[in-house]
Amino acid sequence: MKNDERDRYQEHDPDFDRDRYEPNDRRFHEPYRAEDEWQYERETYEWEVDPDRRRGVGAVAVVAAIAVLVSALGGAVWLALNSYVVLPKATASRELITAAPVLNSVELAADVDLQDKHFSLEEAALLPSTSEKEALSIREIARTVKPAVVAITTDISVRDYLGDVYQMQAAGSGFILSEEGYVVTNAHVIDRASGIKVYLEDGRTFDAAIVGADEQTDVAVLKIEADDLTIVSLGDSDQLEVGELAVAIGNPTGRLSGTVTAGIISALNRQVDDFSLPLIQTDATINQGNSGGALINSYGEVIGINTLKIMTTRSGLSTNTFEGLNFAIPINEAKPIIEALIQDGRVRRATIGIDIITITEEMAEMNPDLVPGVLVRGVQTGSAAEDAGLSIGDTIIRFDGKDIETSDELRIARDEAALGSSVDVTVLRNGREFTFRLEMREE
Repeated sequence: MKNDERDRYQEHDPDFDRDRYEPNDRRFHEPYRAEDEWQYERETYEWEVDPDRRRGVGAVAVVAAIAVLVSALGGAVWLALNSYVVLPKATASRELITAAPVLNSVELAADVDLQDKHFSLEEAALLPSTSEKEALSIREIARTVKPAVVAITTDISVRDYLGDVYQMQAAGSGFILSEEGYVVTNAHVIDRASGIKVYLEDGRTFDAAIVGADEQTDVAVLKIEADDLTIVSLGDSDQLEVGELAVAIGNPTGRLSGTVTAGIISALNRQVDDFSLPLIQTDATINQGNSGGALINSYGEVIGINTLKIMTTRSGLSTNTFEGLNFAIPINEAKPIIEALIQDGRVRRATIGIDIITITEEMAEMNPDLVPGVLVRGVQTGSAAEDAGLSIGDTIIRFDGKDIETSDELRIARDEAALGSSVDVTVLRNGREFTFRLEMREE
């Protein structure tokens, strides 16, 4: 292969590996003569301009643009399950693209109220009754729940390496929560959206507005103006048991809305790196486009929001590929988030103002200066923690009366504390216990 050809690849991509290049390698394409028609594909996303564009044909190129969360420990690759379609470059605006705040990106008519200060899941959604419930077949679950699961598409503008702007269409899933038209989905499904459409099982299509989105938990709520809506029934994810039936309904690939797959609850309370909530693990098949869809129990109740899957893990030079490792947000974890978004458009949280790390028993055994608990590595100036008297080197062992062993336990205890209240925080400092009074200030 000629060296100048290698040079052209490296000019467009500084990470291009000259030694790995093979002339017929599918990951690399011969560049066009014009710079703005460069074609390039990488492991996790792909840009392509149809060759017919040179003859004036603006064909649509379909790609799977996968949002990847890479684990800092173990190199696991987690995939957020939404799909993308790239529209022709000829239709793209040349204006500077900026990421508008997600809450202001889409609006309904001015006289439509997005928030409802008095909204209550107990009143608006179908919750399990106290009476004896009857298990349903998968066919009965599909017939009952499918009309309440929706497909979602969003319009997004992005830039490529050369500064050209592409209009993309992302696809995900969601489910109808109430007769008022509230739709639950993932926050990453609507990220940077400039327009959102919701497609119902009965063939109707509606423009949607963003009521609120919480990036920390990856939960979002949309609203559509529609009548005669079928709504889901919410279950109790705290009552789940490993091995019981799990049914997933969603919009895989962004083109196969209403797809039903079935499996079991594989595990509970899974901690996934960079994800703030404990997740449900299931082997019910979900793919790109399933994000925000419903995970359903044998009673036809939504017990989770399908969110991500694990594809591969990397260790050194080796890569392991997996199937059937799919994850959903437990509905009980999502309920207070959903309610807060509908009531206020955001989730109000307290902040402590500290940088922390979990110290395990094993870590403490290796370093006699450490003790098990949550070690304070930094204290923000002017924070509630500084005002209370916490210092770098303190190990938090109790918070608001709850024993604390991990950073996740501290986060949960913090989120459960009422804003404006004061709680006791017990720390170990130089081998002695100290208790401080901490004010719960809004983040």
